[in-house]
Amino acid sequence: MIEELTDPQIRALAEVADQWLAHGLATGPADRPEAEAGVADAYRAAGLEPPTTFVWLDSPLAGAVGAWVLAGAKAEVRDQVGADIWDRVEARVRDQVRGGAGDLVRGGAGDPVRSRVWGEVRDEVGARVRPRVEDQVWVRIWEGIRGSALQQVTSVRNAVRAEVAEQLRDRVWAGVRDGVEPPLRAQLKDGSTWAEIQDRVRDVVLRGRAGARPLKSVPGQHDAEWLGFYDYFRGPCSLAEADRLSGLMRVARSAGRWWPFERVAVLTERPSVLHRDSRNRLHGEAGPAIAYPDGFAVLARHGELVRRGATGDVS
Repeated sequence: MIEELTDPQIRALAEVADQWLAHGLATGPADRPEAEAGVADAYRAAGLEPPTTFVWLDSPLAGAVGAWVLAGAKAEVRDQVGADIWDRVEARVRDQVRGGAGDLVRGGAGDPVRSRVWGEVRDEVGARVRPRVEDQVWVRIWEGIRGSALQQVTSVRNAVRAEVAEQLRDRVWAGVRDGVEPPLRAQLKDGSTWAEIQDRVRDVVLRGRAGARPLKSVPGQHDAEWLGFYDYFRGPCSLAEADRLSGLMRVARSAGRWWPFERVAVLTERPSVLHRDSRNRLHGEAGPAIAYPDGFAVLARHGELVRRGATGDVS
């Protein structure tokens, strides 16, 4: 049982926090061999056979579509998301999957690969560490990485996730708008305008288009907060109970968001661009605050997301 942290362990807190902050904000090409090895370790830690095939795509948006391709959701979701992005991603997936996706994909493995292992490690580490020590480490590691509101890794993760969702919603809406708008315009009365009601109509329509919902994924590098917390107990505190997270840690140090399936994993690249202002808020002065190799991007000004239409491209 860890009753108190030693002086060397206390000094190591800042070092571990800095390391995981760097991982969470890293840009540039993924270390694909290391990430794939980490995925295999993560599967084994969850009691699963490692995947036999790895599919690499260039952004979280492409990854979400690629996961749908592999899950066989073609007919409905292709129409909703748009044939342009769907067909491009599908071609990339097919190029990397030999023997047909149907032979590899038999359901997602996201929950056991991440949530179940995390829960088990949390309980095991908790049994070895006094609550006050856990609190001390959590404050120094997690808060050190997260920083203040809309800053650091958390703001990047939330901004990317929000932009993926927004662009997918925009694409679905564009696919049905032409059929919805004319009859509604014809019924407008009392000076109401289409602009005044289209957001509410859009929400109602999209709630009925349930097919285009992203499949469960693992945040990769944007899991830095809680992985840094357990990496501290695994390293400076030498708790073997945290070793089961080593695979997830290897992926987080090497790649972006990823989607586990039974025999195949979809992995994505890290951002190629990440800009922040002097207060560490997402900020692109003359362009995107976050951008990925295929053109998918997030616009932000001093921490505030700038909404737009579905302009991301996938190649």
